[in-house]
Amino acid sequence: MKRVVVLPLLEAARFHDLEIIARGRHLAAFVGNTDLGRARAAYDSEEVFLEAVARGFADRFTFNTLEEAATFAKQKLEDLARAAQKIEDPIGTRATQRRHPKKDKGGLLRVVQQKRKAKRE
Repeated sequence: MKRVVVLPLLEAARFHDLEIIARGRHLAAFVGNTDLGRARAAYDSEEVFLEAVARGFADRFTFNTLEEAATFAKQKLEDLARAAQKIEDPIGTRATQRRHPKKDKGGLLRVVQQKRKAKRE
């Protein structure tokens, strides 16, 4: 039985027992061996299973063959890349649409001069 874990590429060193099966821009899908006790079928309910996943006691994505794991990994990375693009595009558009404030040369000097003039009057 195989497990797939999707992580940032920077985290690759922490999982030395896993191999990279697919790679995206900043993410990679890792594959490694697991056993039936860490799979969904070993748990009574979805809630208990997801809690075990969150605590690191179970594997969320498990497959019978390396081919199934590879197919899933590639699709998952493509889905995540599309979702990231939907977030990044509007941010990039807003950044280019921002107007830069015009520099007011002598603005501070003008304020000081106005204060001096007000004191004299």
